[in-house]
Amino acid sequence: LKDMPHLERKCLNCDQGLEKIEIPMLPYSDGLVYKLNDNNDGYIVIGIGECKDTNVNITPVYNNLPITGIKSNAFEECNNIVSIIIPNSVSYIGMYAFLNCDALKEVTLSNQITTLPENVFMGCISLESFEIPASITKIEAGAFHGCTALKEITIPEGVEEIGDYAFADCGNLQTINIPKSVKKIGENAFDGCGPYI
Repeated sequence: LKDMPHLERKCLNCDQGLEKIEIPMLPYSDGLVYKLNDNNDGYIVIGIGECKDTNVNITPVYNNLPITGIKSNAFEECNNIVSIIIPNSVSYIGMYAFLNCDALKEVTLSNQITTLPENVFMGCISLESFEIPASITKIEAGAFHGCTALKEITIPEGVEEIGDYAFADCGNLQTINIPKSVKKIGENAFDGCGPYI
């Protein structure tokens, strides 16, 4: 609670003191498909497998090794996923990993990822907002292309490059903050965005 000074250790209903507050955590999702990475020192998620969760929470550890990545196209067109939590053990995501996930509204990204790869969230038409971690330095081509529900996005200080068509056809995008660290904006990066952009 030290980071939340406005909270007191009291029950809001009965004004009695509390010893501790427990925030329930979403259980890790079962049924995802994993494969050893090339270095054999961790696993990557390669597909949805038999997982039926609408709120996917990827475990940070599998078979006593960390989950280090998400393969290209791993969740492509998984239209039942509404939210996904990617643990901080993950350092990379492959291209098209969440392509056309129509129902996806919320993404919690690892703070170890430095690149949002090509077309990673392309066609995620339910994604309304997105928090880009401070670890990101590059947003590749088409990363959010066609995210038609996207209304606002903040690009953190440290991002240096925004690729071609990165936010193209995000027709409802009303607010985007671009930091001074951005050195390159690709062609048509914001083509077809809302009238405020």
